[in-house]
Order: sequence, then C-alpha cells, then structure tokens
Amino acid sequence: MGNKKVGILTLPFAPNYGNVLQHFALLTYLKQLGYDTYSIYRKWDSTQKRLLPYYIKKWVYYNILCRKPYLFYCKYITPKTELINSQESMKKVLDYHFDAIVVGGDQVWRIEDTKGVGNNYFLDFISLQDTIKISYSASFGTDRWGGSSEQTAEIKKLLEDFYAVSVREESGVNICSNYFGISAECVLDPTLLLDTAIYKNIIGKTREKPRKETLITYVLDYSDEKKKIVDQIASYKGYSIYSLYKKGKYQIYHSVQDFLTGLYNAGFIVTDSYHGMIFAIIFNKPFLVIGNTKRGLARFQSLLGILGLQERMILEYDRHAVEHIISTDIDYSSVSSLLKQEINQSKNFLIKGLGLIKKEKLGNENIN
Repeated sequence: MGNKKVGILTLPFAPNYGNVLQHFALLTYLKQLGYDTYSIYRKWDSTQKRLLPYYIKKWVYYNILCRKPYLFYCKYITPKTELINSQESMKKVLDYHFDAIVVGGDQVWRIEDTKGVGNNYFLDFISLQDTIKISYSASFGTDRWGGSSEQTAEIKKLLEDFYAVSVREESGVNICSNYFGISAECVLDPTLLLDTAIYKNIIGKTREKPRKETLITYVLDYSDEKKKIVDQIASYKGYSIYSLYKKGKYQIYHSVQDFLTGLYNAGFIVTDSYHGMIFAIIFNKPFLVIGNTKRGLARFQSLLGILGLQERMILEYDRHAVEHIISTDIDYSSVSSLLKQEINQSKNFLIKGLGLIKKEKLGNENIN
C-alpha cells in the first residue's frame, strides 16, 4: 500500500487553529494508514497585478502577525505539491499521478466563501478514470444550500463522479440528498481521528502553563453578552481568565502549541469556536459553547447531538442557563464511549473508500 499516492485538498492556510489542525490531522491519519500522502498546496486564485504595498503586507502577515501558526503549518503540513494559485494551474496536480484525492476536513463546500477557486473543491480538475474522488468531512458551513440552479446542476454532475461522499454535519447529508441526489455519510472532523497522545506530543514541554485554576476563553466574535458569560463563570469558579484570542486590527496570533496548551490545562473553557469545542472534548474539559450563528450552527449542533452534550450550548446570555451548565459535570466515560463508535465509523469510511485503489480496474459505481 505504501506506494499508493493520495492527495488532500482543503482550504488554504489561515491563522485559524481549527483550519491548521484539521489539515494536520487528516494528513497524519492517511499516513498512518500507509499511504504516500501529499497536501495539495492550493491558494486562492491570484490574477490581479500585485504592487509593492501588497508584498509588504504579505511579508508582515506571514513573518509577524501569523508567524507562529505559519511555522507549524510549514513544519507539519508536509509534503506539499508545488504551489497552485489559479484554476488553470490546478492541472499541475495531474503530474503527481494521485491514486485518490480526498477533499474536505473544513468548510470547502461553503460556496459563498470559496469563489476564489471555482469548483476546484468539487474536484472539477480530475477525471474519474485517472483518480478516485472522495470527500471526507466536507462542510457546507450552514444548514442551507445557497447555490443558483446553474451552480446546483454543475455541482451535482461533479459529485456524481465521487466514489464516496461524506460530510461533517447531518444537515450536509440532507443537502446532498435534496439538491444533488447524492447519498452522503456524516463523519467526524479529522481532528477527532487522532489519538490524544499526538496532540500532547505537540504540546511537549510547554504543558505546565497556564495554571489549571484558569478559565480559558477562545471566543472569535466577542460581545458584551459573551463577556457576561465569561465573568459569571470566572466568579463562580474563582478562576482567573486567560484569552487565546483577542481580536484587533493587527492581531498577533499565538502558536498552535500555545493554543493546545491553553485548552489542555484549562480549568474551564468558554468558546464560540467549533474547534475550540472539539479540543475541549478531546481533552475531557468542562466547557460552555456559545452558539455562533454568524459562522454556522449546524456543525455545533451535529456533534453535540451525537455526543449527548446539547445542553452545553447556549445562544444568548441567560444567567440560569449558565449556572446550570457550570454546575453540571460532563460524564466523559459516556461521551468517550459514544465518540469511540463515531471514530470507528469515520475511519471505516476512509478505509473502505481508499481501499478501492487496490483494485486494478475500477467499476462505474460509487460506494455511496
């Protein structure tokens, strides 16, 4: 199996811990399966003429503001294909002769946010005869499909060429069925496929800080309402507050290691981030999720529902609801049991789908 080549296509690098860690997790897991796995180094289309101010801003972005998460990306997201920054140059992928390409692990099918790549995330650059097409944990971002009738027809045709389709939310299963006539499976985010020991190894010797008597916040869209939640929990628990994200015009981002360390050592976690919630669960931490309507609720609701943790999420400040959450322990033995079943199912989806590349000749039917 070791000589079988698999490419991963996901969203371009962003100083977003979930973006980087899901990419790392999917790449790592496919390597664990024994595949020769590459990240397809896709950036947004670059067609405009670039002037000096652009390159100055770009240098500041990568070398100062996002330097720490970018260093993680460069170190752990490897090997990569050569850089691809246009739909035309996607043809370079053909030179790698991938046996399969897996797209997903993030909101790759949220079409309003991916206009900079056309239909590349639906693998329009690969013919079915050349490469097996699979989606893993692809997300539409919301529970509604907003594509035009023309887009829907184009994407339906592309998805019909996939050998296996999986999405991250139950709502995505419905979208695939109702709009594209495709049977999709709901699987877990890639970050949940890896053993916790791998994340502890990344944390390494920095594991001692911050102290455990700390309320860790990872809140992307801060507001006065969310501050009330944080303050109430800190007062109730007697914890100090440490923020992993402070939004500003010139945000300097923590390292991925610091992000993981903060959550690993937290006494309690408050987050409106999907991956903030996931790592609270991975590290078996008490947490409260503030539903982030702007960024899409479906992914929160889907995972919390599967694990029986729906009551850990609120949509707006309610003193009694917050008090109930912080005074109720999470039964992580039950959560772990449910999660193990879902992890096995998700792994089996990939193993079954990628197992097709062992065959000398491919049939015309997909495995949905």
